[in-house]
Amino acid sequence: MFLYDAHWVYLNTFSNGWIESWFRILKHDCLKYKDYVSFDQLKAIIERFVVVYNTERYHSAIGYVTPEQRHNGQAQQILQQRAERRRQAQLLRLEVNRQCVSQIEWREAA
Repeated sequence: MFLYDAHWVYLNTFSNGWIESWFRILKHDCLKYKDYVSFDQLKAIIERFVVVYNTERYHSAIGYVTPEQRHNGQAQQILQQRAERRRQAQLLRLEVNRQCVSQIEWREAA
């Protein structure tokens, strides 16, 4: 087993990008422009942010699902359902467009 020191450079997205991104979201979405009375209040706000971040907030890097859904194995099913809904919407739009004869009818259908 090898142990080594991990040295990260402050504000360097190549060495610790995930935590930099998380901290930026914490600062700008949760802490900015708010006044806090006590450290207990601040701790409660940060704890709530962590829960929301992991269970409710969609992440683009993992296909716009929550980390909890990804961790529980639900992400693949959700992505398949989205793809099927997208395919059905495209087929419906194609059918509507094929039925339209003129520009006026096409505008009414949209």
